[in-house]
Amino acid sequence: MYRILNIIVFAVFVAFISKPKFGRNMQAYRIDGSLRQGKTNQKFCIDLVAENEDQVKEKVYSNFGSRHGVKRRYITINSIDTIDPSESSAPVVVSHFRDK
Repeated sequence: MYRILNIIVFAVFVAFISKPKFGRNMQAYRIDGSLRQGKTNQKFCIDLVAENEDQVKEKVYSNFGSRHGVKRRYITINSIDTIDPSESSAPVVVSHFRDK
C-alpha cells in the first residue's frame, strides 16, 4: 500500500513540475470598466498580465468578486486594450516583464 501511494505521489509531483508556470506569450492588458457599489457606479482602470482576453475577463471578475463581493453581473468591462509593459506602473506587470 505504501509503495503504491509513493508511486502516485511521485507521478503527481513530476506532472506538476513539468508544467510551465507561465504561458509563453503573456501580454500586458489595460482594462477600463465600472462596478456597482451600492447605488453608485465606481469606475476602475487596472493593468493585468494574461495570455488572452478571456483570461483577463476571468481575472477581473474573480478579483472584484473576492475582494469586494461584487457579483459578475454588476461588473461592466468597457474596454480591454493590449499595452506595452513599459507603460504600466502596476507591480504585477512590472515584475512579470522585468527581465524581458
